[in-house]
Amino acid sequence: MQLMTYSDVMFLLLIKFPLIAVCVGLPIPGGVFISSFLMGAGCGRLYGEFLRTVFGPSIVPGLYAVVGAASLAGGVTRALSCSVLIFEVTGQISHMMPILVAVLLSVTVANSFNQSLYDTLIVMKVRKQDNKRFPEP
Repeated sequence: MQLMTYSDVMFLLLIKFPLIAVCVGLPIPGGVFISSFLMGAGCGRLYGEFLRTVFGPSIVPGLYAVVGAASLAGGVTRALSCSVLIFEVTGQISHMMPILVAVLLSVTVANSFNQSLYDTLIVMKVRKQDNKRFPEP
């Protein structure tokens, strides 16, 4: 029995993505970590379902959802500890290699493009405080 279909996962991603962008932009704590887990799990599940239709029922889409969640959270937060958190939450040490490789790759690729989300928020906050102390004429 399949609990979520392609359209359900696509609907979740299409609705949740703009809501997450709004939450991150608000000046209140919005939970970036769990939101990135959800988006990564949705994208990974879609990819796993696609591979299942191409290669047959031997593919487990849930594994792709877990790997996607860990890699997107690692890419957003730049924290390698996302893989350890996934191991503790799922209790599946057998999925260690795909999760570790995905998190390492996502952190490396994300670091090559820009700063961490948290570093960017700190810089924005410091600039805002500097503008209050030294207003432009």
